[in-house]
Amino acid sequence: MNKGDAILRLLMEIKLELKDVKEQMEIMQIKIEKIEQQNRKKHITSQKKQESTSDAKGKRDWKYPAKLK
Repeated sequence: MNKGDAILRLLMEIKLELKDVKEQMEIMQIKIEKIEQQNRKKHITSQKKQESTSDAKGKRDWKYPAKLK
């Protein structure tokens, strides 16, 4: 095997490794996107819960002023 063949073989190995790394990155990106979506859903639901509790308190105070409680 001469130097040219050795270089080509190394380049092919690097190319294959790069392909594997790209596939792994795509898988990780998909996982990250799923986790981000779950976090957004959790954040939205927690905000809704906070709004509903604050709305309920605000409505109660409006219907029953502090003097009448």
